Amino acid sequence: WSPQGVLFAAMDADAAGIDAAVTRSVWTIAINPATGRVAGNPIRLTTGTTVDTSPSASREGQMVFAATTQHTLIFGLPLDANAGRVTGSLRPLRADTAPTGRAGLSEDGRFLVFPRYEVGAGGIWVRDLMTGREQQLAATPPRPLNPVISTDGSWVAYTVTTTERGGNAGPGVGYVVQTTGGAPRRVCENCQIFQWSRDNRQLFIVEQTVLLNRLDIATGSRIPVVTAAATATAGDEEIDRPLLPPGERWIVFQTGRKTFVAPLYPDRATPEEEWIAVYAHVGAERSAGLSPDGRLLYLLLERDGFRCLYALPVDPGNGHPIGEPFLVHHFHDPSRTWGSTGFGSATVTRVFLANLAEIKGNVWMTTIE
Repeated sequence: WSPQGVLFAAMDADAAGIDAAVTRSVWTIAINPATGRVAGNPIRLTTGTTVDTSPSASREGQMVFAATTQHTLIFGLPLDANAGRVTGSLRPLRADTAPTGRAGLSEDGRFLVFPRYEVGAGGIWVRDLMTGREQQLAATPPRPLNPVISTDGSWVAYTVTTTERGGNAGPGVGYVVQTTGGAPRRVCENCQIFQWSRDNRQLFIVEQTVLLNRLDIATGSRIPVVTAAATATAGDEEIDRPLLPPGERWIVFQTGRKTFVAPLYPDRATPEEEWIAVYAHVGAERSAGLSPDGRLLYLLLERDGFRCLYALPVDPGNGHPIGEPFLVHHFHDPSRTWGSTGFGSATVTRVFLANLAEIKGNVWMTTIE
C-alpha cells in the first residue's frame, strides 16, 4: 500500500504463448480509503524487458522493487552415470538464451536434441557437442515438442502437442526424423512419444493417457506394454516417463504417483500383478533416468526441501531395488530453479541433463511522481 493506492506487479497483456519472453511491470491503482473501492485507472510505473516484482513504498513516495531476468537453459552435470558419482561442475550446454524446452542426449553424450521457439514458431534442433555445430531438423508450430533421441544418436522422435495437460506436455501428432536431415515422417496421432527401443525400430508411446504401447515405426503396428486403468487414482492416472535398460528385459514407468518396474514381454502386456512398486513419490518427486548399465535408477527427490538427484541401486536382471536411494547431487542454488528433464533417460554415460531456470536481477529504487 502507498499513499497513492496499491502497488502491484502484473504480466504484460501481450505476453502469452510458449515462445513469449515473459515480462512483468509494477503498477499502481488508486483506492478510496473510506470505501475500499477502486478510484481510478491503473498506471504503469515501470517498463522494459525485465520481470519487475515485489514493490514496496514509503509514505514519502520512494519505491523499491526487484528487476529480474529468467531464462530456462539446458544444463549438463558431468557424471559417471554407472557409479552415481559427479565428476565436474554444472554448466550450460548452449551459449544463447533463446527459448528452449526439454532436451535429450545420445548415450555417448555427443548429440543434443532440443526444441527451440521463435516468435510464432517452433522447431527441432540437434547440436553436436564435440564440434558445436547446430542444425534444424524440423519446423513446427509453437507447441510443446519434447523430443527424444535414439541411443546411437541417429534418430529423433517428437510430439507436436495439440492438447496440453500441464507441464508443457500432452498428446498430439508424433513424428520421426533422422539427425542427418530429411523430411519428418508422421507415425502416430493422439499420442505422446517417450522412448526409443535400442534397435531404433520401435517407439514407446502413451495413448489414451493410460495405455503404453510399442509402436513399430515401419508398419504402424502396436504391442501393448502396460495399462494403468485398473489401479489409477482419480486425477493422476496417466502413465508417464517409461525407461528402458540395456537388453530391454524390463521397463520402468510411473502411474498413480508411484514408480513401478515390470517385466517387458515381446508380444503382450505385463499384467498388473507382476508390477513392483519401486518408490512412492511426494510433491514433485519422480524418476529421471537409468544408468547405461541398468544398475542405477535415478530419482529426483525432495528429502531436504529441495529437488535433488538420487540414485537407487537395482538388479540389472529384473529392475528390482536392492538398496536405498543415495544422494548424487544437491541442486541448492539461489540463482537457479528447477525446470525439468527430458523424456527418455536424463542420464547418459558421462552427463546428467536438465533444464533449469537461471535467474539474475537487481534491486532498484525510484520516487513515484
